[in-house]
Amino acid sequence: MKAEGKILLNDPDVYPDEDILKCELGEMYKHYLSLIELFDTYGLTYTWRYYNDGKSWLCKVEHKKRTIVWVSIWTDLIKAGFYFSAKHIHKVGALDIAARIKEQIPTEDNVKRLNECMFEIKDKELLPDFEKVLNLKIKCK
Repeated sequence: MKAEGKILLNDPDVYPDEDILKCELGEMYKHYLSLIELFDTYGLTYTWRYYNDGKSWLCKVEHKKRTIVWVSIWTDLIKAGFYFSAKHIHKVGALDIAARIKEQIPTEDNVKRLNECMFEIKDKELLPDFEKVLNLKIKCK
């Protein structure tokens, strides 16, 4: 899925605390809180860090020091990317999730070492599918 708009939170000197996130996300802030609630439910840790290669702040979500998902803030959406090994990417396609998410899954002839599964969250519609993929990622080792 190709992100619309541009990535926000580009100033390395401005940490994305709750006030900054509320300001940048506006009405989308409630969806961010839903993600944080999910992370807490699954016992995940999340930290914001500025990455020079992408020139923006990203939220790294981990389970026992293993990266589960990356979250970034864009104009009009929250982007969350999972990365699955070739060994586990087919399991995403087997989940009962929206077709537009499954369309990202590579076919057998173009599977890479790491395969991206990207969510563009603009409303609550994809949150149940996000949770299914989150749960799968936690279980995959």
